[in-house]
Amino acid sequence: PKSLGAHIRKYNRYIFINLKQPLLDKMILATTVHSGTGLPAQLSLDNSKALISREKNEIEPSNSQNCFVQAFHQLYTKDNNIYRHIFSSDRVFQISFVKESGIDAGGVFREGTARIIEDLFSNHFNLLVPCPNAQHEVHTNMDKYIPNPQYVDKLSLQMFEFIGKLMGMSLRVKLYLPFEFPSIIWKKLVGEEVTIDDLMAMDAITCRLLEAIRSCEDDGINDEESFEMKYGNKLRFVYTGSDGKERQLSKSMNCHQIVTYKNRLEYCDLVEKVRLAEFDQQIYAIEKGMAQVLPMRVLHLFSWQELETLVSGNPTFDIDLWKSKTEVQG
Repeated sequence: PKSLGAHIRKYNRYIFINLKQPLLDKMILATTVHSGTGLPAQLSLDNSKALISREKNEIEPSNSQNCFVQAFHQLYTKDNNIYRHIFSSDRVFQISFVKESGIDAGGVFREGTARIIEDLFSNHFNLLVPCPNAQHEVHTNMDKYIPNPQYVDKLSLQMFEFIGKLMGMSLRVKLYLPFEFPSIIWKKLVGEEVTIDDLMAMDAITCRLLEAIRSCEDDGINDEESFEMKYGNKLRFVYTGSDGKERQLSKSMNCHQIVTYKNRLEYCDLVEKVRLAEFDQQIYAIEKGMAQVLPMRVLHLFSWQELETLVSGNPTFDIDLWKSKTEVQG
């Protein structure tokens, strides 16, 4: 922790992007694959099959036939060189759509990758779920998705690994695919510490409850009796996950144990700790996928905001600049 490398990683946000970007570009160039057996990979997407699957309400990783799942089954077992291959300057795969004519000169590839990500970040597929703020329409990040906490089986973790590979591909060729994740995901991918602010960014209701319990003395609640009058026996040592399911806070603790004035801070600390680690298995799988496509060590030079921009692009643009470059006639 006292090494120069650790300090550089800790203060990476203060290193100018024009110093870091050439290092990343050099590493990407050095790991780019231009030719080889089975390159480029052939990917066939069936929009009709995806639509029928949606109409059948097949929303789980095990039964959905959306474009993301189709791509996963066709590409996951292939050599990782397929994600580091570039041809015709900006294409990685050769994509075609079943029963749809089209010559892939770049447009079909971009449309295909867009469909894959669109089906991934969809209410018709529950590998990812809208973050609690989106579910309750409060605070910020109401357009963000998070890993579904219940999916930690082998197939699901392989799909999360595939997500990481697609993120790495998006960064390599500057596709800027819209991976709509909140800060907690991006921070963990670059090794930054997550805090209560990151929980607030995805679940404001839980954070406000914890804040109210921790500071209950400010509201005149300063003993067991007044705490019980306020909360009764409604608070137990369980937590509600991002998928809305109730889970035990600790294996060593009785889930029926009531939260009291005396143990309230222990309860709050446990909820915060568990919620900040809620997706660790899925995030590790995403990172594992990215590491097979990108040189992860160089990414640790970038802040989480910079990584998000490198992968998904900047969600805002300069309106004044747009107007200055636009000619209006007629």
